Amino acid sequence: MATVSRKKSNTGYRKLIDEFPLVPIRSKTQLKSAQRMLDALLARRLDRGEEDYFEVLTQLVEDYETKHEKIAPATLSDLLNLLMEEHTVSAIDVAKSTGIAESTISQMRAGKRSCSKVNCGRLATFFHVSPLAFLEATFE
Repeated sequence: MATVSRKKSNTGYRKLIDEFPLVPIRSKTQLKSAQRMLDALLARRLDRGEEDYFEVLTQLVEDYETKHEKIAPATLSDLLNLLMEEHTVSAIDVAKSTGIAESTISQMRAGKRSCSKVNCGRLATFFHVSPLAFLEATFE
């Protein structure tokens, strides 16, 4: 019985391999094709084999991008604005929870102030991210 189940879960995987083989990505054209495949997979429910395929293809895309695509580091204001939007919190909420002055948070969001190590730690704790996220963010 387990063999039948395994074969059934491999069916989707084999179809995906036939459509887009899992080999190292070596060009922007292959990258775009891989990204289209990932987008299509994200739009539907996957069986176990398809999940494995998705995981490996994601790693192949990441490997290519790490070697060939230079992404500008995030600015402190971009990072803080993104996290606040994702957590649906205001500057007042962050200020109350972290002990950082609301004016300081507003200045960081506007790109007019950098983040001290202490404040980076407080923000990281509040947003549940590594302090390095704030320490490595660039100041405009």
